[in-house]
Amino acid sequence: MALTFTKVDHFVLGDREARVYDVTFDSSYPAGGEAVTPDDFGLRNSITAVLAAAARDPDTADNALVVDFDDTNDKLVLFWGDNNNASDGPLVEVPDTTNVAAYTARLVVIGK
Repeated sequence: MALTFTKVDHFVLGDREARVYDVTFDSSYPAGGEAVTPDDFGLRNSITAVLAAAARDPDTADNALVVDFDDTNDKLVLFWGDNNNASDGPLVEVPDTTNVAAYTARLVVIGK
């Protein structure tokens, strides 16, 4: 399974384009993050920045993942937003192959 991209809105910021997307993650998160391309967000050339809201599980409002954009590798990286494992604490990357298919994050993606 792959990420699902749902376009919500778009607008212009000076010489950049901004796209608002809901991204639903898949059933097997890869360690190090999910690779994304400008084309995934309707951009032609590059991603300058990604602003992300927490990815929430629709079944429980208290269970969220923090989304970070690794701009060196063009990946969306997920971290536990709660104390999922008391020995690890919060903001530990979601482990390899974790099923995060229930989580959707709203992203504002800026680029060209």
